[in-house]
Amino acid sequence: MFLAGDIGGTSTRLGLYSSSGNYLCIEAQERYSSSEFDSLEESLELFVRQKGVKVESVCLGVPGPIKNGSVQLTNLPWHFSEDSVAKVLGIDRVRIVNDLYAVSAAIPLLGSSDFCTLHAGGNQYAKDRFSVLAAGTGLGHSFAARINDTWQIFESEGGHIDFAPRDDLSLELLRFLFQKFKKRVSYERVLCGPGIENIYEFLGTQSDYADGAHLEGEDCARQIAEIGLAGESRRAVKTLELFTRILGGLAGNCVLYNLCTGGIFLGGGIPPKLLPKLQDGALVEEYLRQGRMSPIVQDTPLKVLINDGAGLLGAAALARAL
Repeated sequence: MFLAGDIGGTSTRLGLYSSSGNYLCIEAQERYSSSEFDSLEESLELFVRQKGVKVESVCLGVPGPIKNGSVQLTNLPWHFSEDSVAKVLGIDRVRIVNDLYAVSAAIPLLGSSDFCTLHAGGNQYAKDRFSVLAAGTGLGHSFAARINDTWQIFESEGGHIDFAPRDDLSLELLRFLFQKFKKRVSYERVLCGPGIENIYEFLGTQSDYADGAHLEGEDCARQIAEIGLAGESRRAVKTLELFTRILGGLAGNCVLYNLCTGGIFLGGGIPPKLLPKLQDGALVEEYLRQGRMSPIVQDTPLKVLINDGAGLLGAAALARAL
């Protein structure tokens, strides 16, 4: 029996899996509110005790970098390590990986119903590399390559590369963010929940969109998305358009800097919620607009990951490999 975890600042998802041939079978799953626990180890102890099982191995996907098997979560006062998890569960096969690493491990195991295809691509280039770009609370990135029939996954902090405008309005957005943050501006300042709020705030400084509603509260990004999709606010509509085009341009760049011609997969919590907007053609237009390198991107599939359990499945597959 394998224990898999998808750990986040808001929720902790845990699952028990067994193996039947090449298939992973889920035996039990729980979603806990992370804030209800003083530590990750406490949630693991509760889960295992409630299920009454002895696990053989554990893999946990977590947001952020892992240093020597140890992690400090950004949005929770949780610090834990492979050693601390092994001790509390009484086992010696424990692995902690970046959450995007876990999602990448799941991609080869998923079927067509787990994705929404925005651009089908072609068959001119090798399909032995793919990349995941995940917009949610932050902007995550990872990529994978098939080497000797085995997928090797590589962690990345590509969400923190410099934001590069591709039109005049995006250039003005960059200038606005320079002034707001008084330092370099990464793509994560734009392509995430807080990034949606940044774009909306910026558009409020532009005469064409200054009449938009002033939004408050912890769910501003959700409010902007809802009124933007409903067409109830020109400012919110333009926010989603700008967000979508910037995401499409970055996705096309992801193809080029790792030659991930096997596909770009848009994960995280935001793309599935904005699916109607992502399907209107603007994102794909920017994705394909890569100058002389456009034929390479034209051949590369672009898909939205709509299975929100992919991270847990990937962690289970990694746990089984231990």
